[in-house]
Amino acid sequence: MTTSVPLLAVQRRDRTLPVGDLLHLVHDHDPRLNRARAKGFEQRRYLRAMAELGPGPHRSGDIARILERPVTSLGPTRSQLIAKGMVWSPSHGDTAFTVPLFDQFMQRIMPDDDWR
Repeated sequence: MTTSVPLLAVQRRDRTLPVGDLLHLVHDHDPRLNRARAKGFEQRRYLRAMAELGPGPHRSGDIARILERPVTSLGPTRSQLIAKGMVWSPSHGDTAFTVPLFDQFMQRIMPDDDWR
């Protein structure tokens, strides 16, 4: 019997986790995502819009274009997500996910266009 070896893995303290296991941990146990859920649909929309653009990093203007909102109106949402550790800013005006493959995860948990 052979087992497939994950092509992508993430180091976590004492062991390496396959990315699928990491996404499961994030979905079920990460309080940051739960806080994003509790804060409302706007933060999830922001995360989903980022996911629509791919793994990132993404320009704030591109995220605003997807959401059909002025870029200045999204500053508070972006700041809240940064404070929660969901996203980070690698450079001025850019936003990226803090968890690898989080874009694919968001597309799986919000597959329809209802978030738009």
